[in-house]
Amino acid sequence: MDNIIYTIQAIIAQLMLKDVIDIILVSVVLYWLLKITSQTRATQVLRGVIVILALYVVCSIPGRELFTMQKILGYVLGAGVVVIVILFQPELRAALERLGRGKLFV
Repeated sequence: MDNIIYTIQAIIAQLMLKDVIDIILVSVVLYWLLKITSQTRATQVLRGVIVILALYVVCSIPGRELFTMQKILGYVLGAGVVVIVILFQPELRAALERLGRGKLFV
C-alpha cells in the first residue's frame, strides 16, 4: 500500500500546469461527447466500435498474434472512420451548430 502512495505522490510532484490543462480539456471533450451520444442511438454504435477495437488489441498481443484477424479488423477500423462520420452526421451537424451559436454546453 505504501508503494502505491509513493508512486502517486511522485506522479503528482511531476505534474505541470500544461498537464493539468490537458487533463481538464480531455475530460470536458469526453463529457461533451458522452452527453451528445447518450441522447441518441449512437451509444450502441460506439459500443460496437469499442468491441471491434478490443478484438483488434487482443489479436495484437505479442507472441499470440492472429495475423489474418488483425488485418481484417484493421481494415474494418480504417473504413470505420468514414462510416462513423456518415452515421453520426446529424449529431455532428447539431454539435457544430451549437458550437457556432456559442451554446455548446447548454
